[in-house]
Amino acid sequence: MTPFSLSDQNQDQDIQEQNIQEQGIQEQGQETPYLSNSWQRLCILLHRLMILLILSLSIGFLTEELLYTNKAIAEPNPSMKGHEEQRSTSNQTQSFSKREKKKTLSKSKSKSKSKSKSKSKSKRKRKSKRKSKRKSKRKSKRKSKRKKNQLTTEPPLSLARLDKAYQRTLKKRALKGARVGYIIRDLISKKPLLSHNADSLFHPASNTKLVTTSAAYKVLGPQQRLVTRWYLGESDPQRGAVLYWRASGDPKLVPETFEEIAKKIKRALKQGKQPHKIYKLVIDDQDFTTEYLAPGFKQKPDDDAAYRAPNGGIGFQFNRFMTSFSPGKRVGDPPKVSVHPPLAYFEIKNKGKTSRKGKERLQLSARESSDNQHMIVSIGGTIPKRHRSVSSKRRVGNPLQFAGQSLLYYLSKIDVKVGEENVERGRIPDDLSPIVTHKSPKLSSLIKDINVYSNNFMAEQLLLVMGLGVRGYGGWREGRLVVKSYLDAVVGIRGYEYVNGSGLFGDTRFSPR
Repeated sequence: MTPFSLSDQNQDQDIQEQNIQEQGIQEQGQETPYLSNSWQRLCILLHRLMILLILSLSIGFLTEELLYTNKAIAEPNPSMKGHEEQRSTSNQTQSFSKREKKKTLSKSKSKSKSKSKSKSKSKRKRKSKRKSKRKSKRKSKRKSKRKKNQLTTEPPLSLARLDKAYQRTLKKRALKGARVGYIIRDLISKKPLLSHNADSLFHPASNTKLVTTSAAYKVLGPQQRLVTRWYLGESDPQRGAVLYWRASGDPKLVPETFEEIAKKIKRALKQGKQPHKIYKLVIDDQDFTTEYLAPGFKQKPDDDAAYRAPNGGIGFQFNRFMTSFSPGKRVGDPPKVSVHPPLAYFEIKNKGKTSRKGKERLQLSARESSDNQHMIVSIGGTIPKRHRSVSSKRRVGNPLQFAGQSLLYYLSKIDVKVGEENVERGRIPDDLSPIVTHKSPKLSSLIKDINVYSNNFMAEQLLLVMGLGVRGYGGWREGRLVVKSYLDAVVGIRGYEYVNGSGLFGDTRFSPR
């Protein structure tokens, strides 16, 4: 093979091109200037060199771009940094402005929140300060009251100055027309120092209970308990058994105690294999008076208030009952009336009406029937339709019927059949033994209730119990004799009148001396 060179190939191409050009010039009929072959070759070479330079430059530029694109993936182009920095700075300024706006808004919100928090804190602080001030004031008031209540060692007054102070108070308007009496004694020698109407008699009202309870505490003793007993008589398989009740004068027989007693009686019927039926209740209160109203209570015979309750050997729920009223369904209807406990002993005469508007103007009266076996409860007046329920307490007339029917009612609640015969008074056979015994609270507890609640019924009942315990009979005369003997022998006072145990009504009188 002959060696091939680029110069030879170029020479052939130049010769061909020259021939073509000469042919074209001849055809056109134009004359071409004369050029030497060397010069033509030079131009061709220069032309080719220029082409080669351009190709090399373009190839180099393409290779650099490829390298730049490969590097741009890993690293940013330094020539584009300026543009990118400008864009980033513009974006940053925009984002910064947005952030600033958000920050300003958040700051304003936080400031408002902080202001509200500070306001709430300030309010709380003010409230706490006010509370602390109030507490401090209360404490100071309590301390001042305590200091006032505390006994202070003041210089003793002379009798003349003390007498002037008493006379000055007696001349005040508040005591104008009032009867006042007093006596001041020396505690050691017991000599009277000052006195005013010392021998005049005054009505002590409920302070009489202090005399009654102090006598009972001394005569009967603080540990004394009153025992009530129940007996079961002969039973008939068809009619049932007879229940006997021996009265003890217990002043605190309440519904809770009757519920327990009824359960014990039912248990005793089960143990004796007797039918759960009682057709008669016999109450033995022969040791107590049948004059139910205490001395002095008859001064107001028409008073049916609960504080004027009767007394005797039997007492339940302080010998008073509760009546509740509520409006009817329609205007003009009688009000709904319920008596607790619901007994056949009560006869209700309801003449009241339900009104559309207005105030509650119900009228309630309770009186004994002609045979003293029932309590007639009369209702009159009006009660509005949307009024709340109203309740009122009244005394009973016959405590024996009230307590006996109440016990039978609590027996019927626990499925013990009760006959329709009334409660009777009678004697308990000697051959019977008690099936249920109930002990009252201690006498000290009863005395506390009497003086704390100023209970008239319990005070009068205690007077009857003292008569039974000391004189053998629970009567008003016997009880008064026991108290008078206590006042004469133990206390050593004279010139008084003791009528009843509670101080209600009556002519009870005591002098300051």
